[in-house]
Amino acid sequence: MIGLSRTDIHDDAKQSSLQLPSVELQENVHTPVVTGSPPDGGYGWVVAGAVSTLNCFTWGVAATYGVYLAYYLTSEFPEATSLDYAFIGSLNFSVAMAVAPPATILTRRFGKRPVMITGVFAQAGGFIAASFAKRIWQLYLSQGALIGLGIGLMFIPSTAVLSQWFEKKRSLAQGIASAGSGIGGLIFGFATQPMITNISLGWALRITGIIVFVTNMVAVLLIRDRNAIVRPPQLGFAIYLLRRQAL
Repeated sequence: MIGLSRTDIHDDAKQSSLQLPSVELQENVHTPVVTGSPPDGGYGWVVAGAVSTLNCFTWGVAATYGVYLAYYLTSEFPEATSLDYAFIGSLNFSVAMAVAPPATILTRRFGKRPVMITGVFAQAGGFIAASFAKRIWQLYLSQGALIGLGIGLMFIPSTAVLSQWFEKKRSLAQGIASAGSGIGGLIFGFATQPMITNISLGWALRITGIIVFVTNMVAVLLIRDRNAIVRPPQLGFAIYLLRRQAL
């Protein structure tokens, strides 16, 4: 070749040989498959139905406390005041939310199912214990704190499950799950007063306890998470959220 020295030819050949492996590497590049992405269906619909059932027989039942309140105000417990009865109803919601940090920590350590099954026994036990209450402080512990504890131990571990199964259809799945609380409130709102009137207060509480035990136990056994794939942190206290982030 005219005008090219041996050094130039050698440099060109060296550059060509260095470029060949890069071409081969580009041909062997594959797009990584993300195995942790939500399946958006399949068994996820069973989980959505189970969470809806759980909300139906936890928050839905708790929302009907007003029916019991109307009956209690007719001097079921003479030493109690209207403020006592109002406070008992508020314990269902306050205790359920207060147990969120320990419930999260226990779920991370022992798994979701043991914690939720404990909640099933606590809620059902609260209704049955309330049916035998003779003093107002017994009602505080049973229909107030114990039922609230059971609801919290079931509800808190179930809140993050649907987001592991759905992404594009997450709003629909969450809507199905949330609708359960309204359906439960409607059913028990109409059923509780006839049970109290025709059977008795005690048996109304016992029947409710048996119903919530059976239905919630089935729902808990059907709920599955994908923690082994997603690996969520499950922090009881996210202290870092309290720190001021630099802008």
